Amino acid sequence: MMNLHMLSSENKEQYIWRLGQAKDLGEIDMTWEELANIINNEIEDKPTSESAYRKSYACAKRFYEAGVFDKKEKTVKELQMSFNEEVTINKDNSYSSSKLIQMNEEESRNPDFVLKAHGFDIGCWKIVSARNTIRQVISKQDGIVTLYASYITVKPIVDLTLNQIENFYKELISKYPSPVIKKSKKISDGYLLEIPVQDVHFGKLGFSENDSETYNYVLAKERFSYVIDDVIENVSGMNIEKIIFPVGSDFFHIDTYESTTTAGTKQNSDLSPQLIFKYGLECLIENILKLSTIAPVELFCVNGNHDFLTSYHAICSLNCYFINNENVTVDTSISPRKYVEFGKCLIGFSHGDKEKKRIEGLMQIEAREAWGRTKYHEFHLGHLHSEQTKEVNGIIIRNLSSFTGTDMWHHNSGYVGAVKKCECFIWDKECGLKNILITTFG
Repeated sequence: MMNLHMLSSENKEQYIWRLGQAKDLGEIDMTWEELANIINNEIEDKPTSESAYRKSYACAKRFYEAGVFDKKEKTVKELQMSFNEEVTINKDNSYSSSKLIQMNEEESRNPDFVLKAHGFDIGCWKIVSARNTIRQVISKQDGIVTLYASYITVKPIVDLTLNQIENFYKELISKYPSPVIKKSKKISDGYLLEIPVQDVHFGKLGFSENDSETYNYVLAKERFSYVIDDVIENVSGMNIEKIIFPVGSDFFHIDTYESTTTAGTKQNSDLSPQLIFKYGLECLIENILKLSTIAPVELFCVNGNHDFLTSYHAICSLNCYFINNENVTVDTSISPRKYVEFGKCLIGFSHGDKEKKRIEGLMQIEAREAWGRTKYHEFHLGHLHSEQTKEVNGIIIRNLSSFTGTDMWHHNSGYVGAVKKCECFIWDKECGLKNILITTFG
């Protein structure tokens, strides 16, 4: 007669299966109720009824048929790692995600739970479609664990209400209260520090077979802050008279609620448009505050082709935030090109996507008087994500590098291999460009 006691090598589910299998095969002549009583006597657990035992046996039988009780049984983590998890960006800018998730039946019907399990912020994404199927039910040290193969398609929540906008700024003010800061003692014989961080593309989702090309808003913020910290360390001890800090030039990756550029080109982004603006603005505030402790900071907008409107919204928001900080001056003028005169130096700024060869003759016309007073002339541009320098018509024209990652379009088009770095400049009133600070990224 077979052993009706629980073996030391068995767990609860294996024991239930062994007894039920013996009954199915006619090895024991007992009712389901009698088997339930044996289970109750052997296992100190909540009482098992006849119907509950039969359900448990049916479940355990599936374990056996799936091969879960053999020596090759896998842990939950191993099963999840072997599952083909992926995130796909669709043509309509929706995202499709597949994931093996540990959850119960009630949780599988909860959209918020499923969204979070797939890694999406419930305040920014909504489910378009979802399908959850039991992929594997396993039994090991922790008893019964239900896993679902979950497939969802989501889209960003793009409908903003006035309450949402109001709450956004309330949260921003609460998190970053604007301090009243008096102007530092004026320095009249120091250097000008220029920090033109180009083409950040905050919110871009970059991925390729090369892990070093992965890019998202977290990496964008880390790299941006690293540049500022590196510059601050390098100018320590120097006599900095003022800092100029252009805002824009594709700092933001998208410009519309449909996650497109200003011109309407679809982009791969890792956040909703609202969060890209929110987190990007917070990143700017944090780092401008750092710089304002060194010297007065002058901000102005340089519109990019990805963020023509969003960059201007950002400069207006910064103007409101720093209204009581006398160390920060904000220029909200709408000209796409800006000029800064410092001693014998005249520096022009533009994103560089529109003027083409005409850039060579614009400074002499648009800043005619400053051109006559100055000796050293440079135009600093972005857009190309790589360093290119030429001298023409008495102007040095620099296309500046970028630390942004490579997205699918650039990868497929072959725009790869540019050195990821940021160039910042130190200017002397009499001698022109004194030094270039370069922050590189592996």
